[in-house]
Amino acid sequence: MDRRLRKPSPGAPTDFYAQLVAAAHADGRRVAIDGSGEPFTAAVAASPDLIKPNHEELAELVDHSLPTLGDVIAAAQELVSQGLGMVAVSLGADGAVLVTADEVIHARATIGAPVSTVGAGDCMLAGLLHGLSRGVSTAQALTEGVLWGAAAVTLPGSRVPTPADLRGIPVDLTHSPSRAMALGQR
Repeated sequence: MDRRLRKPSPGAPTDFYAQLVAAAHADGRRVAIDGSGEPFTAAVAASPDLIKPNHEELAELVDHSLPTLGDVIAAAQELVSQGLGMVAVSLGADGAVLVTADEVIHARATIGAPVSTVGAGDCMLAGLLHGLSRGVSTAQALTEGVLWGAAAVTLPGSRVPTPADLRGIPVDLTHSPSRAMALGQR
C-alpha cells in the first residue's frame, strides 16, 4: 500500500477511504471501516470486510429510520447481501448487533451508572477486531467488543479501559434477538 496515504484532511476527496479499501484489498489485506457521512458511504461502496456504524450512522447510510432491532438487522443484512462481510452496529445502551451472511448475533451489557459514552464505540470495535484477529468465533468476538465498550462507559472522558476494568461486567448474548425490540427506549 502507498505509505503516503494518510487520514483525510479538510478538502480530502470524498472517496479517500474507498481508495484505501481498494488499495488494502489489492494488497491482500482485510479492512474495517468506522465512519459517517459521504466518505463512509463511498467506503461502504468499495466493500470493506467489516463496517461498524452506530445506530444513527447506519440509519444515515441506508437513508431511513431504524426504530427497532429488526430494522437494524434488516438494514445490515441488506448491506451484507451487497458484498460486505460483516456489519457490526453499536446501539448504545441496547448493546450491539453483528450480522454476517450466516449469523445474526446481539449482545448487551448492563451498566448501572454510566459515566461517559465518549469513545465507547471505538473501544467496542477494538475489542471486536481483537477477538476476530485471534480467530475466536464471531459470537465471542462480539462479546469481547461489547465488554470493552461497556467498560469504557464506566470511565470518565475518553479513557480507554484496561483489562482490570472489564471485571464484573456481564454480557448477555443471543443468536435469536427480539426483532421487535424498540431501540433507545431506556
